[in-house]
Amino acid sequence: MRLRYREIGTTEVDMDFLYNLLINRDPSINISHKKMPSFEKHCEFWKSKPYPQAEMILNPDVKVPIGYWYVTDRLEVGIFLHSLYQGRGLGHQVLKHIKRLNHRRRLVANINPSNCRSINLFQLNGFHHIQNTYALEGK
Repeated sequence: MRLRYREIGTTEVDMDFLYNLLINRDPSINISHKKMPSFEKHCEFWKSKPYPQAEMILNPDVKVPIGYWYVTDRLEVGIFLHSLYQGRGLGHQVLKHIKRLNHRRRLVANINPSNCRSINLFQLNGFHHIQNTYALEGK
């Protein structure tokens, strides 16, 4: 399957899809999310255009979203695919697309150490381990 990409919109369809991805994400792989935001907060987040680069990942056969990717202003990469599309090698295609758009830029990926699938994906695509970060949660 050759993936297609499009800008993330603020339509109800896009907001619903992104929120459902967040709801259904395995909480053990999260690093930054402590609790689930309300749908309204979620929409505010995306409407603020939080990432300089972000696109929906589309199934070209039916032209519906199957995930999204982003790169932050600190060149941190995030890729999220719907669970039905994981384990099919699509992450490699997405990462190749991101690397092509960011030719010669240093990219980083913050990955939960227990997320072996993401670690393997990034390592197989030229990323290498540089640090483990520890946090003390405030009240």
